[in-house]
Amino acid sequence: DEAMRERHWKKLMRTTETTFNMDDKFVLEHLLAANLYKFADPVSEITEQARQEVKIDLALTKIENTWGNLVLEYEPFRQTGVSTLIMPGEVYEALDDNESQLQNMMGNRFMHFFELQITDWKNKLAKTRSVIDIWMEVQRAWCSLESIFLGSEDIREQLPEDAKRFDQVDSDFREQMNVAKEQSSPIEAAMQDGREEVFNKCQASLDLCQKSLSEYLEVKKKKFPRFYFVAPADLIDILSKGRYPPAVQEHFSKFTDNTGRIDFIKDDEGKETGVCRGMTSTDNEYVPFSTEYSCEGAVEDWLYGLMEHSCQEVRLSLKEAINTFVELPRNEWLYKYPAQMSLTTGQVWWTTEVNSAFERLEQGNENALKDYLQTVIGGLKTLVDLVLGKLSKGDRIKFITLITVEVHARDIVQRLITQRVDNAGAFAWQSQLKYRWDDDSDNCLINIADAEMNYCYEYVGNTGRLVITALTDRCYITLTQA
Repeated sequence: DEAMRERHWKKLMRTTETTFNMDDKFVLEHLLAANLYKFADPVSEITEQARQEVKIDLALTKIENTWGNLVLEYEPFRQTGVSTLIMPGEVYEALDDNESQLQNMMGNRFMHFFELQITDWKNKLAKTRSVIDIWMEVQRAWCSLESIFLGSEDIREQLPEDAKRFDQVDSDFREQMNVAKEQSSPIEAAMQDGREEVFNKCQASLDLCQKSLSEYLEVKKKKFPRFYFVAPADLIDILSKGRYPPAVQEHFSKFTDNTGRIDFIKDDEGKETGVCRGMTSTDNEYVPFSTEYSCEGAVEDWLYGLMEHSCQEVRLSLKEAINTFVELPRNEWLYKYPAQMSLTTGQVWWTTEVNSAFERLEQGNENALKDYLQTVIGGLKTLVDLVLGKLSKGDRIKFITLITVEVHARDIVQRLITQRVDNAGAFAWQSQLKYRWDDDSDNCLINIADAEMNYCYEYVGNTGRLVITALTDRCYITLTQA
């Protein structure tokens, strides 16, 4: 049997109490002389041991070759001058496979000859996994916090103790990476004296830094809840640039519905100041402020004030649009106000006119709803004529959106007529989403069935609108009732 080694032959001799030389002169006759048939079970055990040990030997050789060919790769991280470890996917695959193989070997009853090798490999791979795991955790945390604690003066001022703590981590991590980038072997890199201890120490410090940072950011979020919608990295950037409001421009769309930019007044030198006079949506619709707003104080304070101011400006513009709807010719009125105000005003007056039609119907005017239906159709015709003409991109989107909503309004009025609805209390009308201006509270309210909500005046820009279907109406009533 080719699996038999010198140690196995010696064991065979001891078992059979015979001796023979394993050389070129060894022939079958020598084995027959040993009367092996008298020792069938022990001999069978020896040959099985030989075969199993060959398999273990081959597996250990394969493991050694695998780790001899595996390498760690590094890449520069931004402009820091630090080379970071690229996620070692092949190393983790090899760890999973080889650790499982070694565990199986430990359970083999014929592993004693290779026990030291198996144990040595198990310890090496366990150490390699442990070091690479903590290494990747520390690296991930360092990469996310590096620009925050080293690049943000605001954070360093607010969290001085954690800034010092991170400085020490940064020094230790850079030192380890400067050495590690010269070590391509995973095992060599993992076995570096003191590396695991340094990384464990760094991880403990980074956890403290992350905890302090999270608590600091949580305070900011509570003061300005819209920060909960902003990614931590972006929030840090906002906080670090908050002393100069125009520098926060790029982040407005992340915590508003559709505010792309704020129009800041420029000084004599052409530099933007912290005084706002309008806002622009991400689709380039501009809404001027009737009164300027000065962004002063902590960033979360002036952002909160600015959002309140922008909502107030939308409310004032909406109120003006509602009041001038019947005073100005429709062609002129449509160009005067932003899309949101035009759309909401149309819905407010639609609710008012339908309710008025019901009042006339109750007073005996049987054609009240039919007359209003013709008014709605006439308004649609005006919009269609405008869309067929030459328009700017923004006006075209606005008019198409108005057409979408008013087509639905026409369909509802037609349905009320078809179903012979004769009073405003009927469910066919109550189940519709209705906007109205309440003079007592001086606010726009939204009603549907028995639900009443305040219009929030969040600026939504000049966006399109999907066709409103019966399913849409059911969604409105389901969501509002919920």
